[in-house]
Amino acid sequence: MLKRRKVRALDTAPKTFALMRMEFVVRAVQLSDRLAEMIRNAGEISEFQSWLRASFSGIHYLRRRETLWEKALNSLPDTPLIFIEFGVAKGYIGHYFFTNLLSERPFHWFGFDTFTGLPRAWRGMPPGTFSSDGMVPDLPDGQFRWFKGLVQETMTEDLISEMFSIDGSRILFFDFDLREPTEFVLESVIDLLSVGDLLYFDEAFDGDERAVINQLLSGHRSFEAIGSTATALLLRVSA
Repeated sequence: MLKRRKVRALDTAPKTFALMRMEFVVRAVQLSDRLAEMIRNAGEISEFQSWLRASFSGIHYLRRRETLWEKALNSLPDTPLIFIEFGVAKGYIGHYFFTNLLSERPFHWFGFDTFTGLPRAWRGMPPGTFSSDGMVPDLPDGQFRWFKGLVQETMTEDLISEMFSIDGSRILFFDFDLREPTEFVLESVIDLLSVGDLLYFDEAFDGDERAVINQLLSGHRSFEAIGSTATALLLRVSA
């Protein structure tokens, strides 16, 4: 009897500890919305990394998105560059490239944004988050062109034709965060992409953006992964 009681006690101890740990996590999450968001993000990032491994062989992981941008630029031929940025906010990407990477290389930059922030809530952030108060980035007018408003209204057929008729290498940046405008853009340009063009998705770990990427990968064009970070993905058009 003594031996049997000892075994039963040892068997229940880990379960008691596990329940206590779960209780602690639940109470901590209830007390902190920020902690809850961190736990959710960690789970999504882990799932994103699993998806990457299942979808692409030998994908190169990089810690910083800036390093991924440099990798993107270095993978392109020495031709004029055409940057098309969907989701500008305060212009960090444009400033980074202009200050650190472009040097004397000729380029054209087209940027699309409302510049008044998110049009609807996203990941717990209210409409208006990421607003620049309607101000476009302070970058040279001759090389940077900004289109204010919903992309469904500002990216006209004439403008699409202009952006894709310029000779050079194209990089498309997707940072709208929301599914609807991202889908609209890809549906509008998918048949105009050339082999070698690059597509960068800043929030590829997020369910909305990844749903669009999955649609892209299952379509009639082919893509290869150039690299990723914990949250972002860089693709190249291969066919």
